[in-house]
Amino acid sequence: MARSQIAAEHHEKAGESPLIDQVMADAAGLVSIRHTLRQLVNVKGD
Repeated sequence: MARSQIAAEHHEKAGESPLIDQVMADAAGLVSIRHTLRQLVNVKGD
C-alpha cells in the first residue's frame, strides 16, 4: 500500500480530508502534473 493511500485512509477514519499537495507529492512517481487547479473564490451563505 502506498504512503498516500495510508494517509488518505487515516484522514478518512479521522473525519478529515488529506492535503492534496501531500498526496500528490507522495504519488509523484506515479503521475505527471499537466495542470494545477487552485481555488479562486470561496462563497459562504446562510
